[in-house]
Amino acid sequence: MGIWTRFAAGRQALNSFGYNTWDPRVIHLGMAPNSFPISFPTVQTAPLSETEPLANDADLGGGVKGNYIEWLRQASIDDIRAENYPGPQPTSLLYKILRQSVLLDYVTLAQNSEILAGRLAVSLSRRFANSNWRECLRRRHRRRL
Repeated sequence: MGIWTRFAAGRQALNSFGYNTWDPRVIHLGMAPNSFPISFPTVQTAPLSETEPLANDADLGGGVKGNYIEWLRQASIDDIRAENYPGPQPTSLLYKILRQSVLLDYVTLAQNSEILAGRLAVSLSRRFANSNWRECLRRRHRRRL
């Protein structure tokens, strides 16, 4: 399957959900099955189960055990950045993607605060440089109310 065929498949999928004008960068990347071999487990090193949760291999404090998703939800930004996971270091692709997403959310929140406070010009913000950032912030704020 050529790159244009893979691009067309991605474009068709987005169009089928009504995203006719959205052009995410990911559909322009090579998506061949052998493009980027990944040597990490997808979810966890332990065997996966449809009925059992992720392994509770972290000490979340107070005698509470948890997994890397629960840890990411409550850990400080410093601990997430330093990967101070209180158990065996997760190596799964899901952990890496979730960790990066949490870090990106912190960056986005900091940028939003600085833009709204007038300390950061929108043109200097990578995230909102080419978008309607005020409308994005209004929509995000309304969802939280």
